[in-house]
Amino acid sequence: MKVLVIGDTHFDNSIKGYLEAQLRCIEDLIRSSKPGVVVFLGDIFHHRNPNVETLVKVWSFFQHTLCKTIPGLSEIHILRGN
Repeated sequence: MKVLVIGDTHFDNSIKGYLEAQLRCIEDLIRSSKPGVVVFLGDIFHHRNPNVETLVKVWSFFQHTLCKTIPGLSEIHILRGN
């Protein structure tokens, strides 16, 4: 089974459109590499206490975009950062 490891995404929405661009980039990477498992290696958010909008968008991205629309993707693991 192919595993894709992604480190230090630092998701942030302090610049208009930046978070959406980050999420699209990650989605494109996952779709093109076609892994069965994706592992996120910590530092998911840029700020220790991300704002609610960022939390909701990233949670929705993991739950709905990745988990339900990418064929062959069976697991997502998120490791805590620093």
